[in-house]
Amino acid sequence: MPTQITGKQKLQEFFNGLWEFANLTDPTQMINCFDEPTANNTITYIGQQLLDVEESNRDALIQDTKNFVSTFPAATSKCMVGDSELSQLASAYNITNQPYAQVLAEIVKFITGNLQNVQQMASSGYFNYRQGMYTQVGNVYGQFLQQVFSSSSKSKSRLDFSELLNKVEAPRDAKSDLQNLMNGIFQDVQLPDPTTPINCFNQTTAQITLDFFASIISDIASNNYPQLVREYEVYRNALPQNVTNCIETDQQLDAAYDAYGFDSQTPVSLLQAYAKYYVVHHANLLNTTNTIDSDISDDDYFQAGVLSGNLVLAILSGSP
Repeated sequence: MPTQITGKQKLQEFFNGLWEFANLTDPTQMINCFDEPTANNTITYIGQQLLDVEESNRDALIQDTKNFVSTFPAATSKCMVGDSELSQLASAYNITNQPYAQVLAEIVKFITGNLQNVQQMASSGYFNYRQGMYTQVGNVYGQFLQQVFSSSSKSKSRLDFSELLNKVEAPRDAKSDLQNLMNGIFQDVQLPDPTTPINCFNQTTAQITLDFFASIISDIASNNYPQLVREYEVYRNALPQNVTNCIETDQQLDAAYDAYGFDSQTPVSLLQAYAKYYVVHHANLLNTTNTIDSDISDDDYFQAGVLSGNLVLAILSGSP
């Protein structure tokens, strides 16, 4: 598991990305304006802002922004206004000496005229945010500012949006990856590719599900069962109730459940079958889960689904 980093460290990484995209050296003073709670609130707001834009949730964006601004300490604002590094950043992004109202008007105008592109950029930023890649998130914000204000600079040409997107890791389509995973699982018991289960998920809950799947495979491959239990609890709490209800009532998922033989099992019998397989075929269990883990790393979710289905059948039958 990665080492937990503080809110100030996350925010510093975000600042680094924002400054680096403007070809400036990483700032060293700005972070001193923040205490830990303020830094945590700021980095949390950045993630929520990206999600609101990605989902085109205007009302949530307005409310989240109001909440953030209303709780932002005046002392921190005063410190930032007087920071020379921030002045250099504003100059680099061509927003020096522009009234706040004008800056806001330019941003709103740009978003209104380029909504789809801005959503793509927010999706890229939110993907990096979820992976803990805060420097890349700072890059995304830098790209946005340059897109909005670069036309006012004679020293910089306005970059094509597709060129900007190529500078950060493009986000994968989580729903497509989850669909491929389910296709592999369904194929292993001779069922046609499912069409309805994916409708239970949006991009965020699909990514949460993929992350959980990857985590449990990694935990099994490393014999880290206490961590697996904790991650299950986290996943169960993170999944919205409407998604859980949709999954539990989906007929195609129910058909796969029956095809794998879960209808004849109890929690106790499933645990007994797994324990027996673990003891007798431990080497095969590790080999299979390591292979699935490798498939996930290669973004081959279909093959990961096929092998996962194979493993479930092997455990229930007691034979690899």
